[in-house]
Amino acid sequence: MGGAILRKDERMGFLQLFDDESSTYTYLLWDPNTKESILVDPVDIQVDRDMKAAEDLGLKLVYGGQYEIHSCPIRASITSQALSYALISLL
Repeated sequence: MGGAILRKDERMGFLQLFDDESSTYTYLLWDPNTKESILVDPVDIQVDRDMKAAEDLGLKLVYGGQYEIHSCPIRASITSQALSYALISLL
C-alpha cells in the first residue's frame, strides 16, 4: 500500500467476508492501482477462502492484520499460514 493517500475522486477496494461459526467479519482492502491488499481480522479457518477471494480479484495480498487483539484463538492473525503465503502480519 506504500503509504499512498487516496484522493477524493479515487476509491479503495473493499470486500467484507463473514464467518458463520464465529459470527465475525473479515475485511479485504486494496489499492485499485497497485492491487496490493491487506486482510483485516482474518479467522484462522477461513484463510484459504480469503486468499481465494484475493486471487479471484487479481490482488497481491501483502499484509494480514488485526483491528483488535483477542485472546481467542479463532481471531489469530494468520500466524503460521501467513508464512506459507509470505504475508507480513500486523498486530
